[in-house]
Amino acid sequence: MHRSVKENIEAGSVVEARRILANSNHKPDLAIIDTDLVNGEGFSLIRELRASNLDVPVLAITLGRDAERRERALRAGAAEVPTMAASPKEIAEVAMRLVGE
Repeated sequence: MHRSVKENIEAGSVVEARRILANSNHKPDLAIIDTDLVNGEGFSLIRELRASNLDVPVLAITLGRDAERRERALRAGAAEVPTMAASPKEIAEVAMRLVGE
């Protein structure tokens, strides 16, 4: 069974993501975070989500196949960490699994 997407919210920066989450009236079903943001802020955002009262699964995407970056994202609280080399279909399958579809 597929749920319809109620609302897709995209942030262009960590600052914008923090603002959206702070002002949001709803709980997101899934957060997709790029770990390769300037100054490692993607990792910080994952940790902030885990420390907040939001129990939202995090799909972290990393550019490299570097095992250290993947482990760092998992330690920060990501549920899954595919690389950007993954196909859109593979990333969609991971996302659907994380939201329980």
